[in-house]
Amino acid sequence: MVFVNRLKELENLKSLADAFLKGDKSNAAIIGVRRIGKTEILMKFKDEYKDKNLIIPYFNVQRVGDTSSFIFSYVREMLLEMGFKKGAIVSRNEIADWNDLLILATKLGIEKEVRKIQEKNDIGYLFESQETILENLGYYCIYLLDEFQYVTILEKRFLEVMRSTVEKQKCIAYITSGSSIRMMEDIFAKEEEPFFGQFARIYIGPFSRKDSLTLSRKILEMHEVEADENVHNRIFQLTAGNPFFIRTVCRRLVFDFREAATPQNAEYAFLTETLKEKGEIYLVLDYIYNDSLSRAYKGKAHREILLTLAKEHGLTLSEIARRIDKPSGEVSNYLKALLRTDLIIKEDDKYYFRDPILRFWLAETYLGAGRSKLTNKTIADQLIHDLQEKYLAASVELGKAKEYEMRVKLEARYGIKLENYPEEGEFDLVGRKNNTVFLFEIKWRNKPVDYNQIHDFFTKVEKSKFAKEEKRLFMVSKEGFTKNAEVFGKKHGIEMLRDE
Repeated sequence: MVFVNRLKELENLKSLADAFLKGDKSNAAIIGVRRIGKTEILMKFKDEYKDKNLIIPYFNVQRVGDTSSFIFSYVREMLLEMGFKKGAIVSRNEIADWNDLLILATKLGIEKEVRKIQEKNDIGYLFESQETILENLGYYCIYLLDEFQYVTILEKRFLEVMRSTVEKQKCIAYITSGSSIRMMEDIFAKEEEPFFGQFARIYIGPFSRKDSLTLSRKILEMHEVEADENVHNRIFQLTAGNPFFIRTVCRRLVFDFREAATPQNAEYAFLTETLKEKGEIYLVLDYIYNDSLSRAYKGKAHREILLTLAKEHGLTLSEIARRIDKPSGEVSNYLKALLRTDLIIKEDDKYYFRDPILRFWLAETYLGAGRSKLTNKTIADQLIHDLQEKYLAASVELGKAKEYEMRVKLEARYGIKLENYPEEGEFDLVGRKNNTVFLFEIKWRNKPVDYNQIHDFFTKVEKSKFAKEEKRLFMVSKEGFTKNAEVFGKKHGIEMLRDE
């Protein structure tokens, strides 16, 4: 596996481990959409961080179906790591059931404790007893819990029970990850939830152009496929920086176009993997779509809404209601459920697909009858044109990874702590320094901020609770500002920042 970038995130995890072993314990949650590289970071950390007194079990929560299987799998992974450290086991295949696990526990001198976990079959006892086991064997533990949001379907009290022991534990810390962004944020960022403020959140997003090109170069060079800069730029444009998609397109180039890696062949490789039913990207998008939809499904209405947004991006509630011929109140409830799935987002009272490539796939597979016959060059060219003009160019979401990155940059620049502020008009970031409030609006679109956007920001401030306070206003834009926006901003004291 080629590991590119994510070095900052990897160093964050290593710093967490260093501090933990010195008595300064903290936990972290890695958040990002599916196949964006979260598990890869966890496994890289597990492989690279070595300390004789530290074990790092890894466990994907999605693979278990109930509390009993969670308890067995959780204990199994912890004891396997201990067994490898102690030389009491040489293969994971030696542990298939509780009997095998008890044999290993006997070798480690903790048979009594493990047998009691099996007998009680209780989440609370599991989390309480693991500290005793670690103390008895002289180990610290950083447990990696992948797809952590699935604990919410095991039993209602799971988070409360786990939270009741986490603070008291000295020998164990947790690094969780999850691909359901809203569910993970509900778990770790809602004030009424048990884990509010207990885990540092690390957001993982798509690769930048630079990192995308580095990855595609490494893969193609590894297979001795020659490709110029135009090919690598094309791969980045087609995949929107998704590392899994980049790898998939590169592999298709290796298989089918080893002798001629051109931008056009990169396009065909992308279409083949995205629109043909056995394509790797197709299979991932199909899983994401159906798995996410299953969590919100209320009959055909949800599918109708998604297909409507696949055809027309950026519709309001009333526009969607008219398109599917249903009352606005009913459609509002459907949209709330879909927002929780991460399939769509809401910005400026309009609804969009979170992932433009998922939108493209849905439009072409469910609505584009007959267009997936990629042997027809005219059809393939039209598909690529549509992808560029209608889908990738329409992506408007700032993204939690970019939001996190911007927050870190702005905090360092102004020496201030910034937080999201959903109340009073949904300001992107808000902070205070001395007696001054700092208000930030961030636009990450592929076009300059215009007069209407900067005017709306100023109006929103004037109507907010901050109107009469001493304040500094900031508009941050990816693509700069129109002349009219600059004139308005200067006139009203709005500081305009551009981040490349």
